[in-house]
Amino acid sequence: MDRTETLIEARPPAQVELTSFHDKDTSCVTRSPIAIQLSEPFALPGIDPGERSYGLEELQNRAHPEHSCATQALFRALGAEIRQKQDTASFLKIYPVHEAFGTTRQDVEQTLCIWLTRIGWRYQIFGPDEEGGGWTNPDFRKASYQTKTVWIYQPADPHGSFRDYAYTLAWRVTHEIAHALLNDGLTADYGIVGRRLGRLGQKKVYRANGRPTIATSPLTLPEALRAIEWEHRVFPKQREILETEFGVRISEEEFLRENLLNMADATYRVLTGHFSSPGDLGVVPLPVNREDVFGRSTGLLWWAARELGLGTLQGSGLGLRHRRVSIPIPVSDNNGARVPREHFGWFEGELRRLASGFRKHHRVLGSWDGGSLRDEWVVLYEVTIEAQQTRELVALAEKARGVFRQDVILIEVTAVEKILLGPTGFGRSQ
Repeated sequence: MDRTETLIEARPPAQVELTSFHDKDTSCVTRSPIAIQLSEPFALPGIDPGERSYGLEELQNRAHPEHSCATQALFRALGAEIRQKQDTASFLKIYPVHEAFGTTRQDVEQTLCIWLTRIGWRYQIFGPDEEGGGWTNPDFRKASYQTKTVWIYQPADPHGSFRDYAYTLAWRVTHEIAHALLNDGLTADYGIVGRRLGRLGQKKVYRANGRPTIATSPLTLPEALRAIEWEHRVFPKQREILETEFGVRISEEEFLRENLLNMADATYRVLTGHFSSPGDLGVVPLPVNREDVFGRSTGLLWWAARELGLGTLQGSGLGLRHRRVSIPIPVSDNNGARVPREHFGWFEGELRRLASGFRKHHRVLGSWDGGSLRDEWVVLYEVTIEAQQTRELVALAEKARGVFRQDVILIEVTAVEKILLGPTGFGRSQ
């Protein structure tokens, strides 16, 4: 199989039932499942009954007169409630960080300083100055993850913030430290370095608030998928930091609401190249299952990529969420003795535990020339796993090498993408 081929499995696309955590009142909008159909042109359903849908051009172009409506439709598609003509900024400071950090800028800076000194990290601020003028670009040549430095966007800028310097500073520093701690794992899984500046499929030119004009190349689909999965993995890590390092008490409902808000903003950022301002849009995040949110976010990116002609991943095979792994197990050990049947039973049980199942090809003949011609009968196992499970499967294969008494064991890994076929169209797998 070519390493960029597409795996197709038959299952109907998933739907997410969106419900409100608020008491029923006139400001709540009734929600119904939204099914993303990749076979149709990109179109986000409007907020109100009978309202028209919004296309990718209206969402990606902030100068479009319907951009705000398209952005509301995006947040709603990911599970948020929209309260028309209301400022909902007060709903967006979800985590009770003031309990541990204090309510003033000085309190938060002091608390962060003690913690960052202990773990050996620091932060720097980029963006406009506190008065909204000038511009500081992040200089990754001098300060980066390699020097244990994270960059955060100016907490004083009301755009894309919580309109609360102390809260924003505490949230952003812990969030970006979580990004730094998980970055290497994402790079290993995707094979590409993380990138969050730019927008999917189109060049982006930044001109604002005295900022030097910067033109960025389009985000590729692998880069966009990596960015979204990076956010998906970061939220539990940030929660861990806040709870274990600072004693912040976060309920499951608060966590799910926070996750939805920020995954929606991350999806918007990948598609437009900008932070959103959800409070201005009347966004109220709901406690939706985070795996559903992740699947819907990546589904929207695939839908947009198809519209932009990026569905082939530029032929790279990178950024795909799944891995097809082939492992040939010889029926005899290195001394020629037959491998006991119970060893294969153990291995198959481990594959079921890790991958929920496997494909098994009995008695496949392998032949190679490693200095001398050698033929060997093997049982060939194939499994399809999430990309981040690759390390666990490699660890299993290493254990199997000892159990089956082999000097070496072969693992072949192919990046694949599952497409779910069903009676209503097709969608990316969950």
